[in-house]
Amino acid sequence: MLYAIRIWKQVNNFSVTVTHKEQNQLVKVLVCDWLDQYGGAERVIKDIREILQPDKIYTMVSVMNRDDLELMGLADTKIEQTFLKCLGKRFRYALPLFPLAVRSISKRLPCNCLIVSSSHCVAKGVTSKSSLHICYVQARNMKYIWEEQDRYMRGVKKIGNLFMPYLRKYDLRSAQVPNYLVANSQYVADWIYAKYGRRSTVIHPPVEIDRFSPQEVKDDYFVYAGRLEPYKRVDLIIRTFNDLNRKLIIVGEGSQRKYLKSIATEQVEFVGYQLPGIIASLLAKARAFVMAGEEDFGIAPVEAQACGTPVIAYAKGGVLETVVDGKTGLLFNEQTVEGLKQALAKFIKIERSFDATAIRKQAEKFSAHVFKNKFSNFIEEKIRESHFNHG
Repeated sequence: MLYAIRIWKQVNNFSVTVTHKEQNQLVKVLVCDWLDQYGGAERVIKDIREILQPDKIYTMVSVMNRDDLELMGLADTKIEQTFLKCLGKRFRYALPLFPLAVRSISKRLPCNCLIVSSSHCVAKGVTSKSSLHICYVQARNMKYIWEEQDRYMRGVKKIGNLFMPYLRKYDLRSAQVPNYLVANSQYVADWIYAKYGRRSTVIHPPVEIDRFSPQEVKDDYFVYAGRLEPYKRVDLIIRTFNDLNRKLIIVGEGSQRKYLKSIATEQVEFVGYQLPGIIASLLAKARAFVMAGEEDFGIAPVEAQACGTPVIAYAKGGVLETVVDGKTGLLFNEQTVEGLKQALAKFIKIERSFDATAIRKQAEKFSAHVFKNKFSNFIEEKIRESHFNHG
């Protein structure tokens, strides 16, 4: 109740703070859903910010620590937040209020501006009169309202099921707001068309491949790196390596860490969050990178390939666009322990046939340099087509 009162007060005390620039200049605005921890989506936002050089940055809420903000180049940047900031890290429990938060951002925006949004949830819904809005779609937006509800709506979050019809209607409507949609993979582009009935341009996200170097000599272990969340299916990987009694190193943190440790044998090592240099070393020395989840794109498998390390992955989602089956890794079709076991058995038989140089070359297609060129050119093209003066 206390949080509800605080939210009500902030909504009703709302004030517009945008400063308009000269009329012949285009005000550039960057909007993202929220900032909580540095991951794949945040790396994309970092590069979009560098391309756009925005006058203002908006997000529903930022609970990101200073170290992560520094990685994004935002440590000393003013980030405009909404009334949801009073909830702190518990902001996700306010899911039904997200549309209201987006509306509050829209009220702050000047007319005739350039909006670039990064959306995996609701940021695509921001709007401003006579403005050009380009949305980079980071993932299947609000996928927990469209699919996999049983996986996400558990415990107290089950109350969210009551709002599903409303949220679906809002999500469908807000997806029509941007002038242009850019998808992070063909997989997501197909999903956008199926759910929203809109076409989108595919520009794969940036991977900082220059941080990684191939290593010919490998140690005797496999590796997984990423968030420890249910949809990642790390439990499947652990059960497979338990049965095979092979060494697996798991890099990352998440809500399932305690549970996953409880089902792991001593052959499975959890190393938690690691600095980028340590992760690069672990990826480079591994026999293979293993993943069993369905990723909309999946930056980690590209990073592994940048190290010349093969990828063993479930054959669905973004990996179909980043991993060349039989050349830079192996894909398995059954998301089961048995399916992964068969893939590992096949990998061990043909392991020596993988060429680190060829694997690295595949990763270079997804470099930050490639992303910046494609996305900046896309923005410039749409500005010209819209007759915006961005002098």
